[in-house]
Parts: sequence; C-alpha cells; structure tokens
Amino acid sequence: MSVENQHQPAERIARRVFLALIVLTAIVFGAFYLIGFNRPYADDPNFNAPLLTNVLLVFVFLLLLAALAALGWGMVRAWRHRDHEMTDNGVPGKRIAWCVAGGTVVLLAVTFLLGSSSPILVNGNEYNDTFWLKTANMFVWSSAILMVVAVAAVLYYTVKTRRFK
Repeated sequence: MSVENQHQPAERIARRVFLALIVLTAIVFGAFYLIGFNRPYADDPNFNAPLLTNVLLVFVFLLLLAALAALGWGMVRAWRHRDHEMTDNGVPGKRIAWCVAGGTVVLLAVTFLLGSSSPILVNGNEYNDTFWLKTANMFVWSSAILMVVAVAAVLYYTVKTRRFK
C-alpha cells in the first residue's frame, strides 16, 4: 500500500469531523440567536436573557474539553515518537509543531502583558478584576491575531500553489 493510500482514511475522518463541527456550531449559534434571544431579563427588562444561553455555554465547554483531549493525545503521541525526526515528505513536522506551540505560548504571554486592565461596565455594574480583564483581553487579541495568521497562511499557500485560477 502506498503512503498516499495510508493517509486517505485519516484525512477522510478529519474532514468529516471538521464538517460535523461546522454544522453543529452553526446549528447551536443559529438556535441561540433565533430562539428566545430577545427575552427580557427578569430583574431588569433593559437587558436580554437569551433562552439558550446554557446550551451555548455547555457546547463551548464540551468543545474545550474535546480540544484538551486532542491536545493530550497529541502530546502523548509526540512523547512516544520523541526519538524520531517526524518528517513527512521532507517537511520537519516535529520542528513545526514545537515552533507553533512555542509561538502560541509567547503570543498568549505578550497579549496578556499588553492587555488592558481598565475597568469596564457590565450589565450596569463596574467590573475591575485586573487578572480576568487582562485574561479576557489576551484571548480576544490572541484569537484575532491567530485568525489573521491563518487567513494569511491560506492565501499564501493558495497563491504559491497557483490554485487561485
């Protein structure tokens, strides 16, 4: 069996899982915004109390757990193969993995340190916990930067391989 045929089932499974996650995410977020989103909050009718907030929170929590499980599995797999160079068709996978992991940690640290700790008004109450303000800011900016990097990488690869026709 050729190397190309060995990777097809894994690629097919990854594609199906990715598509299932996209569809499930679209359904959950669509339901969140379309079903009872404008329901007034009982204590103050000026605020919304969306009906499916708990569903959305549980969904995000389950995605986080799945991501952490995949991270753990990947780390165990990498630890077992630590003596190997992990190259595929001349691509240094191990080096790329370490650079991505290190770059992510550095990005999180920098965005945390540069994050604002200015108090904000949340539902009429001032929120001034410095650690959580900086943590929220870190995740927002890190996510935005990583999305821009992902789009740039896709565009670069598309132009490089001339699939842009």
